[in-house]
Amino acid sequence: MPRGLRRRSGGPTGGRKTDCSDLSAWAFCIPHRGAPEPHSWLEDLVSLPSRSRAMLEDLHRIFLGDQSPAFLAEVLFRTVIVYFYTLALMRWIGGRSVAQLSIVEFLLVIAIGSAVGDSLFYPDVPLIPAMLAILLVVLFNKAVDQMILRSDRMTRVLEGEPQIVVTDGRLHHDRLRSQGISMSELFMKLRDKGVTDLSEVHLAVLEPNGMLSVLTHGRKDQAQALALFHPPAVSHDRITPPPA
Repeated sequence: MPRGLRRRSGGPTGGRKTDCSDLSAWAFCIPHRGAPEPHSWLEDLVSLPSRSRAMLEDLHRIFLGDQSPAFLAEVLFRTVIVYFYTLALMRWIGGRSVAQLSIVEFLLVIAIGSAVGDSLFYPDVPLIPAMLAILLVVLFNKAVDQMILRSDRMTRVLEGEPQIVVTDGRLHHDRLRSQGISMSELFMKLRDKGVTDLSEVHLAVLEPNGMLSVLTHGRKDQAQALALFHPPAVSHDRITPPPA
């Protein structure tokens, strides 16, 4: 009997098993299992509804995961808590860790990066809650910016105040400790400003973004420079000069 053929029951033999070794019965033998079977277009048509349901389920999993739409309210609650909790932590850390960025800007970068990264790398994180979290972080940041622009008190609370760390060559060690700045770091910042002797420094101010501003002795524009180091307090539309 040729290889690849097997018996099948039924047919003209009256339900008896066909002996494929008999040459006269080859017409009733079928290929060995594993060979492709005929596929009907009717079967494809019948399977379309189930495929559509599977596609809708996949889209629901991609955009909402296994959660109900009520989970979006939980996302709002989580975002509020995590945002202000992290903001408080950034204020506690101080300006040393966020050089060249304000604390609010630094927090914005962290929050958006985390929300975007989770939605990209974790298949169980649906897109719509992640997108909502990113939108809420941006809206909170815009609201905080408006509060900072409208209120000096909110500016001090959210971003901190400049700290004078050197006055006429004298170091303020307590302010350096409160900002987490070591002596070697301060001297490195002074050297970066071109200062070779501490006695040259009239004022050195550590800004809220971690940068160091230095006013040296002997500048021709000393009065204008002092106005920058002691900015006037703004009260509504009036500008009040700094105290003498």
